[in-house]
Amino acid sequence: MKCDLNDMLYFVYAVDHQSYTSAAKALGVSKSLLSRRIAALEEALGVRLLQRSTRRFNVTDIGVKFAEQCRLTVQQAQIAEDLVSNALAYPSGRLRIAAPVMMTEEFMAPIVCRFIQKYPEVEIELLAINHEVDLTAEGIDIAIRPEPLPLRNSSLHLKPLSIDHQILVCSPSYIDHYGLPNQIADLQRHATIIKKSDDNNRQWRLINLHKEKVTLNVTPCLITNNMRAVIHAAVAGIGITCLPRIACADAITAGKLVHILPEWTSEPHSIHAVYESKRGQTLLFKTFMDYLSQSLNELRFMQKA
Repeated sequence: MKCDLNDMLYFVYAVDHQSYTSAAKALGVSKSLLSRRIAALEEALGVRLLQRSTRRFNVTDIGVKFAEQCRLTVQQAQIAEDLVSNALAYPSGRLRIAAPVMMTEEFMAPIVCRFIQKYPEVEIELLAINHEVDLTAEGIDIAIRPEPLPLRNSSLHLKPLSIDHQILVCSPSYIDHYGLPNQIADLQRHATIIKKSDDNNRQWRLINLHKEKVTLNVTPCLITNNMRAVIHAAVAGIGITCLPRIACADAITAGKLVHILPEWTSEPHSIHAVYESKRGQTLLFKTFMDYLSQSLNELRFMQKA
């Protein structure tokens, strides 16, 4: 066989990213190495696959057709490798995982660390990213997301991991100064803190244990797009806020925040994982997903206790 499989992979990444620099970054190799390997591939084939200059990056006609076949070859090689991995009794290999910053800090980092301690042969790259990642272009194996989004790419799968609620919290100092709300309607007379959302909604939609729903119009004294800033402001006694239970559990346990009106929460929302279908075949992937789901549900159970 004239073509090296890694060279084919480098070529596919270059075509998909339309840039040596972006492709090299996604692969975790140097730009010079990627350039040399693609040049070696062209020499082995005896054809020009790419037309490149300082300003332009074009794929030749034969390059476009060759890239299509390369993708199939790389995918088949991955499937063959997965079969071997599944035959092993012990997870090994590499996973690249992306999660929102708050989720990374609050629970993904501890869970990943425990997983590595349990399976020391694995390598995990954990990325704290708030934007919606492109799994294929950015080389992400698993993306953790707080709410379901439409899957525009048919090659992607979605796996629910856990259910979380937002709860009402404030600091003991706030209660000392302004008193404790006795009923849900009282919140409209209190200072509130809001995490900025895409629609800039200044409403809290809550549901109680009897499935009664209410929509509250609140006037915030602080609006921020950073979850840690919301928690910091609440602990400082700025006002009452509505936070994911999983985000404020430690502050509640430490006595820095108080869970108020506990019969009221937000509508439940799912924490879920998105991944490419072909990634769901390895033993490492399956073991990590099971471990993550179990850890999140254990954490949810502890928070309710």
